[in-house]
Amino acid sequence: MKRKDYMLILLVIGIAAVFSYFISGILITTPDDRSQTVEIAEPIASELTRPPADYFNRDAVNPTQKIEIGEDLNQEPFDAE
Repeated sequence: MKRKDYMLILLVIGIAAVFSYFISGILITTPDDRSQTVEIAEPIASELTRPPADYFNRDAVNPTQKIEIGEDLNQEPFDAE
């Protein structure tokens, strides 16, 4: 490459740098523009309330127990054929 080629490459790089500097100034906002207002969250209370006795009592259904409806006559659920 000749000296003129190097100068041309440096000129293109310089123009691209100036162009990208101004474009980034337009696209990237300032810290003042980035501020937003948010809701303030309520603190979590450390007290626990008792669950309703209508649902949580000795006679309530236990959802963790296995429920079987009818007899399971099929010992192999899938055909092995």
